[in-house]
Amino acid sequence: MNKIQYTSTDGRIVLPLTQKMEDGNRIVNNAYQDGVGTITFKAEVKTIPQGLFRGSLTLESISIPSSVKAIDDSAFERCRHLKKVNLSDGLLSIGKRAFAYTDLGNVVIPSSVLVVSSEAFSHCECLTTVKFSKPFSAMVIGTNCFLNSPTEIAII
Repeated sequence: MNKIQYTSTDGRIVLPLTQKMEDGNRIVNNAYQDGVGTITFKAEVKTIPQGLFRGSLTLESISIPSSVKAIDDSAFERCRHLKKVNLSDGLLSIGKRAFAYTDLGNVVIPSSVLVVSSEAFSHCECLTTVKFSKPFSAMVIGTNCFLNSPTEIAII
């Protein structure tokens, strides 16, 4: 899939920090209509690049398509109003500090995930529940993954 959908706190377009990815893929359209933002890329999105949304002040929710295999380091770090993320099956890795300092309330880690890097969800003061779709023994969980987050972990 070549689209990512999101919502923002002010009903406006959220601007990523770059328009062009390392793999040559690039954003060709970013529109906000009827309460939903859609970022369209030239080609299928396989990676959310390092720092793509870092520090966004208005990003509220994001839906990661099943084509995405990796969320790189700090991709959503310090998105203070990010409350909801939908991670699709097919995702393999979540990078270091990918969601650190966000307002996520709960997260479901898909069974396809092999690596959750260190501090991936650190300092998420609202993160109360993380549900893993498979046992920890089947994946690598980095150190301080939930540092300073009031997190209850469940395996479903």
